[in-house]
Amino acid sequence: MATFAVGLTAATLFSVLTIHVRLTQTAFELQEEQQAMERMRSRRDRLEMAEAELEAPGRIRREAMGRLGMVLPGIVHFVYVREVQGTADERAEGGTVETAPPVSGP
Repeated sequence: MATFAVGLTAATLFSVLTIHVRLTQTAFELQEEQQAMERMRSRRDRLEMAEAELEAPGRIRREAMGRLGMVLPGIVHFVYVREVQGTADERAEGGTVETAPPVSGP
């Protein structure tokens, strides 16, 4: 009977130690995951700031005008073409095109 009690105690102690080791491992893994998550949040914040800087209208305008050589539109001309009756040859000889006065750009 004493041998059974010693065996049971040893088995219980072994089980408790095994559970403790597993609990410690899990706590360590959880800590690693939390640190990884914090690094990812930090990276996300930096990326969101970079995105906001890239989307800034002033930066886009500077890049467009400086690096890409784009210019703001000046005067916009509209051409209105009136339908002309007759054949293609008649239209080529006597067709009219009306133009509207220039309109300032935005």
